[in-house]
Amino acid sequence: MRKRWLLSGFTRNELDGTYWGCGSSPERSGNYPGYSKPFAKNVISQIRTDLDTFSDDEIAVLENHGYLLADAAIKTHVSGFLNLTDAPLNIPYPDLMNEDKVAIALKDSHKTKIFGH
Repeated sequence: MRKRWLLSGFTRNELDGTYWGCGSSPERSGNYPGYSKPFAKNVISQIRTDLDTFSDDEIAVLENHGYLLADAAIKTHVSGFLNLTDAPLNIPYPDLMNEDKVAIALKDSHKTKIFGH
């Protein structure tokens, strides 16, 4: 309900801002680098949220994905926000941008384990 309220505020020009989620992709905002929409939806958004410890690869991919989504969304929807549109894009973990490599690293990330990671 809050998401619906937020997005409707954007549509009616009552609010200024942007929204993104784990299943989103920077390509939605235009020609920005990042993981593809199918990969975000089928792999990244499926990472478990059971409060278990994340592996180093899970942390790195989630950090990359969030960073790239935020960059694209801000540059597209709130370009006047603190002049951040001129900030250089430095992907935190460039070695984990290859979707084939990441799919292998995250192959079991959707599984909840009874006694932890």
